[in-house]
Amino acid sequence: MQLWKKNFIFVFALIEIILFTALLAFTSLNFYQELHKEFAAFNATATNLTFPLYRMAQEEEQSNLVLLASFHQQQGLTYALTDSQGQSLFSYLPPELSENVTEANTILKQDADKYFLLKQQLVTADGTYQIVYLKDCQKLYQNFYQQILFAVALGLFLSAILGGVLYWQLKKIYRPIQNLAHELRTPLTLISGYSELLLRTKQPAEKQSLMTQKILTEARALQKTIEELLIVGNLKNDDLKKGPLLLSEIVQKLASNYSDLSLTISNEKTIQGNPVLLTRLLANLLDNAQRESPQIIVNISRGNLTIINSISREISKETLRKLNKGRQLTAAEYAGSGQGFLIAREIADLHQMQLSITATKTTVEVHLISLTSL
Repeated sequence: MQLWKKNFIFVFALIEIILFTALLAFTSLNFYQELHKEFAAFNATATNLTFPLYRMAQEEEQSNLVLLASFHQQQGLTYALTDSQGQSLFSYLPPELSENVTEANTILKQDADKYFLLKQQLVTADGTYQIVYLKDCQKLYQNFYQQILFAVALGLFLSAILGGVLYWQLKKIYRPIQNLAHELRTPLTLISGYSELLLRTKQPAEKQSLMTQKILTEARALQKTIEELLIVGNLKNDDLKKGPLLLSEIVQKLASNYSDLSLTISNEKTIQGNPVLLTRLLANLLDNAQRESPQIIVNISRGNLTIINSISREISKETLRKLNKGRQLTAAEYAGSGQGFLIAREIADLHQMQLSITATKTTVEVHLISLTSL
């Protein structure tokens, strides 16, 4: 796995941990604040009810108590009153909960239901009374569970956005380095080869001068290529230093690098472009063609260019689709030519050119169409 992908996985996992921890912590904190707020309101209601309930319990006719208890039951509030001897004066608690009210000021759990439990004492002239209050708080927990689900959904949504942005930015940072590594191979091989030849063999002065000049030329070209490719990932079309040029002139300068290249020109038009980057674009395309076959046909018409060459194996439709959409090829699809085409496509986009590839079982055609020819 490439280093930038490992870094992406590590950073993304860290973001996931922080994001979900923050969302769940915020949701839980909000829930507990709401729980304490509701319990405080419940406590205040119970305090205000204690004495009136005691007075109603002393009445011979308890119709008022029954009406009040019925009203409160509809709101999820029930209660029971006992005297100092433990005898019940009235109880509207659910029967299944009556025996589970041993603790005070807590949350009582019964199966899937949850209740606020509160006990208060009332001291009167005729003794001490205890009143137990139960308030259904299941809706609070249901809202909390819904908030948890919402937080998870929000976390997944934000993760998708942040992950996409992070992946794109890391890939964007890595791409110039990857392109640079691809472009360094050929000139470095030439410089290394000529240097070793000069060191290990005795050459005539004239030949030494030619080799030295070749090394210097390649080094300067390499320096210019590095400068251009390092910024290509961040360049906009307006940032490029462009000038009028002919694609045929670039092809003719490169022709000596290819053993069997034929060039046909028809009504060529001048285009606006950066000569260094367009040289890299055409060199990549021609290098790819030469890997398959030494015979390369280049046709230039107006501001458009077509490269035709034969191939030893058929290119799959999936590989063509990926190349034409600018997607990275897998190791099985790469076969030594995919990266150069992606670099060429990136440079073409900067020059408002369309780069596409078509293939039959035996030939490949690469089309470079300029949208800004003069």
